Amino acid sequence: MKKRKTIGLLINDIDGSYQTYIWLMLKQAAEELDCNLMVFEGRSLKHDDFAEKQHHIIYNFIEKGRFDGLIITSSSISTYISYDEFLQFLKKYKDIPFVSMGVAIPGALSVICDTKAGMKELI
Repeated sequence: MKKRKTIGLLINDIDGSYQTYIWLMLKQAAEELDCNLMVFEGRSLKHDDFAEKQHHIIYNFIEKGRFDGLIITSSSISTYISYDEFLQFLKKYKDIPFVSMGVAIPGALSVICDTKAGMKELI
């Protein structure tokens, strides 16, 4: 019997922002590919709001061996921290393959949108 793959999604927010669509499309893809998708809505790191900070603990529940891969919405999670601080945060996931959305990470597959070039084409 084939083991069903489990993917973790680290995301800032799934309630009403553009990330809602990212989550919904990944949910649909996971269903079509017969994968488990576990969502970790941990908000932006080091955000000043006390309630936002309470969500960060969820990022500590991701363990090697439980996930076949991670998808990380890096640009929104790292909004309030430096690039180096974000790389330090990612070290806890070094043994799990991951895809970074929005921030180029050495050694990881990174999905980057060039909005400047896109706007030039649009105009």
